Order: sequence, then C-alpha cells, then structure tokens
Amino acid sequence: MKANEKGMPWWLVIVTGVLIIAAGIFLLASNNTDPDASNAALDTLTFLVGLGVLVYGVYCFFKAIQLKNDNRLFIPFLVHGILDVVLFLLILIIDKSPVLLGVILASWLIVFGVFDIIQAKQSGGKRGTRIGALLVLIGLGLMIIPLLLRINYVVFLGIVALVFGIIKTTQGILYKVRLDERTSGGRSNLI
Repeated sequence: MKANEKGMPWWLVIVTGVLIIAAGIFLLASNNTDPDASNAALDTLTFLVGLGVLVYGVYCFFKAIQLKNDNRLFIPFLVHGILDVVLFLLILIIDKSPVLLGVILASWLIVFGVFDIIQAKQSGGKRGTRIGALLVLIGLGLMIIPLLLRINYVVFLGIVALVFGIIKTTQGILYKVRLDERTSGGRSNLI
C-alpha cells in the first residue's frame, strides 16, 4: 500500500492543524461579555466547523471511491464520510450553543480516533493506534471536563483547539520530514 493511501497527505494535515489553531485563537479572542459579539462569533465558528466536517466527509467519500477494491479501507472511509455528513446535518438543524458545539466537536474527535485505531489495526501500525487513542481521550475530555468542572465552554474549546492544532501541525511536518528522508537520502525538503 502506498504511503498516501494510509491517511491524509502531509500538507492537508498541516492545513488542518493551522485551521484548528486559528479556530482556537478565534474562540479565545471572541470570548467577551458582549452577547451580540459572542453570538456572532458562535455562528461563525459553527459555520466553519460545519464546513470543515462537510469537507472532510467529502474527502472520506473520495478516499472510499479510490479504495473501493480494498474492503479493509473502503468501509471505514465510507462510514466515516457518512458520519461526517450526519454531523454536518446536526450542525445545520440543531440550535447553536457553545455546549452543543463542544459536544459535536468531541463526538467528531472520538469518531476520528476510533477510525484511526481501526485503520491502524488493519494496516499494522502502532503509531496510528496511539494517535487514535489520543483523539478518543481528547474527545472524551472535551465532552466531560467542562460539564463536571463548570468551566466556560468557549474558553475550554479554544484551549483544546490550540493544543490539538499544534499537535496536528507538528504531525504534518513530521510526516513531511519522514517522507523526505525516504525519498531524498535524508535531506529535508520542507521549504
């Protein structure tokens, strides 16, 4: 199996990480006492999250079509794409609130983690299992911690987004460096 069939390309991982960092900064910057500004920020963030979920769902459908002859990878990508479309519809239909957005993001991270674990088990990769377990734990923490500690959900989402975005961006850079090591004799062509 080719390296790019196992997961997202390195550049998409970096773009995803940077977008998540931007969303975290946006959440932290928009958390003020003005309810109109907070509602506008929440609407914008909900739209961006919905758009991201939809784009990733389309990506999963595309990968499923590419891998239609390999049932071990076709089915997880297809199911992941369907779940992303369902989450997108939930974002459109249900009233917007920071708690709901946090629960949807937590569910999305849990789904990401479970499918990373499934794909890693099928391809025999330990790294994918660790990343999947980390995503599941982050999702569970995102869902449970603010409810138990009664923390402001917007601030908590912003902090988690910053941490997760940094991890994702670093992961994409490491993918690129490893790819360069295999193809260019150890010289990094990152820039």
